[in-house]
Amino acid sequence: MSEKQAIQVINLSGSLEISNAPELRHQLQTEIESGTEWIMIDLSRVSFIDSSCLGILIVAYKTTRRKGGVIKFVSPSPQVKQIFDLTRLSQHVEIYDSLAECEESFV
Repeated sequence: MSEKQAIQVINLSGSLEISNAPELRHQLQTEIESGTEWIMIDLSRVSFIDSSCLGILIVAYKTTRRKGGVIKFVSPSPQVKQIFDLTRLSQHVEIYDSLAECEESFV
């Protein structure tokens, strides 16, 4: 019987751009290095994401997968969803409409 793992929710907000990229990188690295394997990133309050922060999300996603974990994205705003679609990131990651729906997907 496997033990249910804890799911960490990371809530992001505002405009994710180069000026706050170091903080985002640090937050994600800290979570991944602490051994967290199941991560939900709530994007519902993110109004914009530039290429530097998108790159940080991709690196965090790949690093987590390499360590046997997963990052899933939740409730991107229409603008952020459009960026995920234009970059085709939405074809490679799991995106959910709600935290509850995303949490259920880990079972």
